[in-house]
Amino acid sequence: MKNIQQDKLSVTRTAQVYTYGHKVNAKVAVIVCHGYAHLANRIIQKFNNLNEDDIYVVAPQGLSVFYWKGMNEDPVASWMTSKDRLDEIEDFSNYLSTVYQHYLSDFSGKIVLMGFSQGCATVWRWQKKYPVQYNCMINWSGWIPEDIDLSNALDHLSSPKVHVVVGNQDQYLTEERIVEMKKVISRNNIPAIHHRFEGKHQVDRRLLESILKSIIDE
Repeated sequence: MKNIQQDKLSVTRTAQVYTYGHKVNAKVAVIVCHGYAHLANRIIQKFNNLNEDDIYVVAPQGLSVFYWKGMNEDPVASWMTSKDRLDEIEDFSNYLSTVYQHYLSDFSGKIVLMGFSQGCATVWRWQKKYPVQYNCMINWSGWIPEDIDLSNALDHLSSPKVHVVVGNQDQYLTEERIVEMKKVISRNNIPAIHHRFEGKHQVDRRLLESILKSIIDE
């Protein structure tokens, strides 16, 4: 055992990215990061009731794919685990920056960064490492990291807004957890707009549509 050494090697990966809508005429573009044990092609379906001429959605899939409920079921994806966590954060941050540059570098409308569940921490950690220009963030049913300083994470934006959305029956974000998250928001001076909806740990299509319309109309 004493002769075993661990090395690190950067490699090229092939990522799966899904899109919805028409970028040329879209008024708003959204990069959305799915939750743990979810898939990009499922989270993007939450937008398919919206007019595809008004919105352009980019849903990158987490690079770690695995079987969640057995090998006869569909694989699912994750953004990070506790194993080699800092390396995974670096990897997905580089990946999401590449996604942003590839799909939105020439976009002239409003840009929204959205995370659902684990995707929320993913977006925050990405923006802490490699900030990009955007108009609003949507933090949907997910935790805002308390282990990193986010007090200046929005300083490069002219008038940032962060929509924080939680279902009133969310089995993961309990009322006690929400109180703690509000402390993180306050401590970092995050300009949060809070939303609650009837439901559990899920994306409510009507509220999502309402938030996006409000962003378009601003």
